[in-house]
Amino acid sequence: MKLICEQSDILKALSAVSGATSPKDYLPILKGCLLTAKNNTLMVTATNLEQTIKVSIPAEIEEEGQVATIHRTFLDLVRKTDASIVALNTKDKLFYIKSGKLRSKLHTWNVADYPETSIMEKEHVKPIRFPAQKWKRFIEKVIIAASPARIQLYGVLVDFLEQEIRYAATDGYRLAVLKAKNETEATKGRFFIPAQALLEVNKLIGDMVDDIEIIFSKNSVCVACPFFTLQSRLIGSQFPDYQRAFPTNITAELRMNKKYLQNTLQRAALFAGQKEKYAIAEILAEGDTAVVCAKAAEVGVLREEIALSKQVDKQEIRFNAKYLLDPLQVMESEEALLRLHGQNAPGVYCETGDDWKYLYLIAPLCKVG
Repeated sequence: MKLICEQSDILKALSAVSGATSPKDYLPILKGCLLTAKNNTLMVTATNLEQTIKVSIPAEIEEEGQVATIHRTFLDLVRKTDASIVALNTKDKLFYIKSGKLRSKLHTWNVADYPETSIMEKEHVKPIRFPAQKWKRFIEKVIIAASPARIQLYGVLVDFLEQEIRYAATDGYRLAVLKAKNETEATKGRFFIPAQALLEVNKLIGDMVDDIEIIFSKNSVCVACPFFTLQSRLIGSQFPDYQRAFPTNITAELRMNKKYLQNTLQRAALFAGQKEKYAIAEILAEGDTAVVCAKAAEVGVLREEIALSKQVDKQEIRFNAKYLLDPLQVMESEEALLRLHGQNAPGVYCETGDDWKYLYLIAPLCKVG
């Protein structure tokens, strides 16, 4: 293999596949990446056996070939060169890197020992086309309800129905659901995608405006576009019945300025005691005013009033301040609508777009004493 490429391109590719490399020592080759030079394209591949990422960049190839080498060292070397061009070649089972004043050679593994990373064949399963930015935005809205602390639930359920697509995520204390008009050809299918794979896809999408193609099989998902491909295993555990979680008896609708509420909750989140893992935000609402209270013995007390655009009967409820704050960061409307269903029932944020509806449920905290 012998080629030259832009430093910015190879740096971007090596960074993009980092999420699929493995730090585990039991199989050292998983710390590496596979480089494939062919047809004026350099493809960088990394896998941890659960997830595979492939990123392609343009290159001037003098000699086609493959090499498997240590990923982290290669990435750091490329990152720290100031030259705009990187020359790569293999000789005598060594990988040579030349860029500006940089001269380095890295050890390699036998390419035949690199794990199989073949992507699902598209001719067997018809890909689902989806606008990249819309997919990214919908995933951002729901994935905040997932937590790595609940590994069996750490993902997003994507549910294809005839008229709509539903996205859902939960950690047992909060639940995010987004229902969007189904404009794809897929009308049936339920797939539980790992959060880590979705986070990597969103990073790879960046600000690209093209469509992505999504292919589902029984146990895997593949997301692809012209310059990257990510394949991941699906989560095998059962997702809870999210439809039954939402209460129907509404006791109040708190309509507030989203930015002001966000700032207030950011301040309330500071009032966490040394023994507590989180700050508690107590909401006292009546008439056209909601009062947010927070206190911690070692910190002090906060009390802020927020104007309501619609009058409500007296309400009193407590939540984890962070759980109230998180959805405001992905909501797009200027007004926040928080529906209450009684002192001991969940609160639900509601937001509606042109062809989607977003619901974010937060479990209440019981008052002690």
